[in-house]
Amino acid sequence: MGSLIDRILTATEPFLFANLGHEYEPDQAKLFESLPDASWDERVKWHRHRTGNLDNLEKFDSSFPFNQTYVFNGGLWASSRDSFSIDWFNQLRQREINLFQDHLGKPYHEYNFGDLFYGDQAKLAYLAHSNDVNVGNLYPDGHYRWGGHAFSEPLGRILSNQASVPFIHWAGVPRPSESLFSRAPLFYFNTKLMHVSYTFKTQKSVPALNAWEYFSRGMKKRPLRRTLGGFRWIMLPAIRKMLSRLLN
Repeated sequence: MGSLIDRILTATEPFLFANLGHEYEPDQAKLFESLPDASWDERVKWHRHRTGNLDNLEKFDSSFPFNQTYVFNGGLWASSRDSFSIDWFNQLRQREINLFQDHLGKPYHEYNFGDLFYGDQAKLAYLAHSNDVNVGNLYPDGHYRWGGHAFSEPLGRILSNQASVPFIHWAGVPRPSESLFSRAPLFYFNTKLMHVSYTFKTQKSVPALNAWEYFSRGMKKRPLRRTLGGFRWIMLPAIRKMLSRLLN
């Protein structure tokens, strides 16, 4: 963690270190043309689960090149308090509210993913790019792993301060909990039905479960409630899908 602190202390304001993914170089966090030869409909589809609703975003800020915006992962990032003004967030929220009321004709909801921005990471990218924040790569101090990239860190190495990296963000992976769906054999259904690419052979539990269990000792646990919740969100949709196929 010391190397990350050193980078933060020497960085030029305003700045942000983000998970760009291993396939990207640091300088690719800047604006670039995505899908330059694609039709508008193809771009809209591509940005839907990355940036948001391009048609509505054009109404939100017609001067900003949303189609050229690099949306970095917002699950793990580092910055200083002075790099992002609280006024930026307040102004952004008020502009969102105005758009929902004046153009979309519906009440504003902070956690919408389809009407404007696609979640918090698209908003963070917009604030960074529109305010000329320097976006650098958090790697190697932080690792970004999508659900299909197996990565484990033994508890003993963590407790002895020998972990290979200080921060790991597993995007799209169920968070550790006392649910029986967090470990084998029910974790198998998590990997298959939650679009997580871990296999039953390579991964016996949700990533970081061992560390979560250690540091959550003493907390009130609700294993039955969590397991029933897992059954609701993981098993019921699969059962409905299977019945629909059989009946049709």
